[in-house]
Amino acid sequence: MNYTSIIPLRAAKRTKHRPEPSAIEALLAHASDCDATFRAHALRVAALSVRVGAALGLRQAELEALELAAKLHDVGKLAVPPRILAKPGPLDDDEWAAMRRHPVEGARLLAPHVPSAEVLAIVRSHHERWDGAGYPEGLSAEQIPLGARIVAVADAFCAMTEPRPYRPCLDKRAARSELVAQAGRQFDPVCAEAAHRLTCATTS
Repeated sequence: MNYTSIIPLRAAKRTKHRPEPSAIEALLAHASDCDATFRAHALRVAALSVRVGAALGLRQAELEALELAAKLHDVGKLAVPPRILAKPGPLDDDEWAAMRRHPVEGARLLAPHVPSAEVLAIVRSHHERWDGAGYPEGLSAEQIPLGARIVAVADAFCAMTEPRPYRPCLDKRAARSELVAQAGRQFDPVCAEAAHRLTCATTS
């Protein structure tokens, strides 16, 4: 298998954000083998995250870390049994507990290979909520790293507009309405507003 085709990582020289390419590519290839939607979803989340980050004035180095974290945000699902990921109906309590471990598992899997604490923090915290009701640590508001708040909005929008085993996809207008409805609850209001504006401005 050509691992470099799974999720393209930048080819520039290594910086503090650069992972060990072969190890990361192997993880991503395995994740894509386990879940056929992984690659496309990760790329969509990364693209929208970078657009939101740029709109919020992040510097180039911050955007690079954000892009890498967004591409890697769901790699912890390698630790979730495939039957749970593919389940066509609601998850039971034990299955939800397994699913909710994936941000921590992702950071754990990546830690030996990704030298950036910023990237690892985004991966770990992308399911935290602005109102403190998220996981794994129940962080709230600005306790959550900004990159994780951005990825949370991008991940939710992309997930809502993609079909899942347990539901059809929403159209983009309905997904944008959900961003507005959850601003200040699930999402950082500033990030949600930026994502709403940017997704209104494109048909991609």
